[in-house]
Amino acid sequence: MQKELWNEVIEMFNNSNKKIFIYKGVETVGRLEVEKIGISQESVLGTIVLHTAGVCVDNWIRIIGQTCDVHNGILQYNFEKNILKTDMMSGMLIVAQDIVGGVFAINTSKFSDNM
Repeated sequence: MQKELWNEVIEMFNNSNKKIFIYKGVETVGRLEVEKIGISQESVLGTIVLHTAGVCVDNWIRIIGQTCDVHNGILQYNFEKNILKTDMMSGMLIVAQDIVGGVFAINTSKFSDNM
């Protein structure tokens, strides 16, 4: 199932009208980070972290992947170094950033389901 999802994500990137660059990851590093964060390898975010050190979209947005020599990974953004973690981001999982300093996050407990 996991390989099928990764192939589906790759196909989506290949069919995009955007310039997509995938930073290669190391699966053992990705597996460890996915487990530490507690996300499923069967999710799109989980499969991106498992297989990549990030995905750059149009040289504008980087979906955060696993840690590598060049990029901070999802663990560093959210837990280890607290790069962007502030009270404002509490209850959020940072998953992407843009070149002007914006961040994209998933609600993990900040907002109620009714919002």
